[in-house]
Amino acid sequence: MVEVTIVTNQTEIVVNETVVDVEIFVETLQVDLGNSGVPGIQGPPGSGGSGSGWVRDNITSNTVLTSAEANTIFDNTNAVAVVPVTLPTANSDYLFGFIDSSGLGWELTVGGQTIRIGDEITASGGTIKSLEKGSSVILAGLTGIGYIGVNAIGAWGVV
Repeated sequence: MVEVTIVTNQTEIVVNETVVDVEIFVETLQVDLGNSGVPGIQGPPGSGGSGSGWVRDNITSNTVLTSAEANTIFDNTNAVAVVPVTLPTANSDYLFGFIDSSGLGWELTVGGQTIRIGDEITASGGTIKSLEKGSSVILAGLTGIGYIGVNAIGAWGVV
């Protein structure tokens, strides 16, 4: 288990001597770097945590996620069109991951809040979208604000 402490508005963190450029507003993450294939991530200590690791699931059509599905990495294998997903109102204990395994993309929305991906921020209730096979993102919830895209890979944009 590696503990990574992130200071509000800091744009570089060091994980195991590797510098990573980020802009995130989370205090501490605990990352399990075991041999499970997918790192387990828990919420900030003392927050009640977000669980003991990631769960994998598949979404192929329009879906509304709930808080019970936090800490899940979703893929869209076997989707026949872009997959629209509505996220629950953000909470600092929520992490959601998305992998475009179909090449048809994701449309990720959170009602009444924003999503930040790279240098772009959606309007309230806005959407981020990707149509590139292999793209992925982890969205970290911020209570009262929305989600921030962490470790985004591929072409994501604000719609």
